[in-house]
Amino acid sequence: MRARFSPERQYLLEGAKGLVEFIQHGFPIEYYEWHTIAEVKQLLAATPIFTDEIQPKKITTAAALKRAYPDRVETRKFGTAHITQYRIKPEGDTND
Repeated sequence: MRARFSPERQYLLEGAKGLVEFIQHGFPIEYYEWHTIAEVKQLLAATPIFTDEIQPKKITTAAALKRAYPDRVETRKFGTAHITQYRIKPEGDTND
C-alpha cells in the first residue's frame, strides 16, 4: 500500500487518505499532546486513526483507542481541578 498510494493522490476516498497516512506515519502528531476526553473525541472525529489489525477499523471513541493501544495511551491528572488528560506515548519515551 505504501508503494502504490500516497495521501496526496486525488482519487483516494477521504477515509482511505486517513488510513494511508496512519500506515505510513503512525499516529498523527496531535495525538502526542495532552488532551481532555472531550478533545480526544473531537480529535478522533477530525483526524481518525485505525486499529493495527489486518483489516483496519476506524477508531471512533476514546475507550476504543485505549482498548486498541493499551500500552500507548497515557493518562495524567492536570491542574488544581485534577482533570484527566490523555495522550499517545511517543515511540522511545521511557518516562513512566
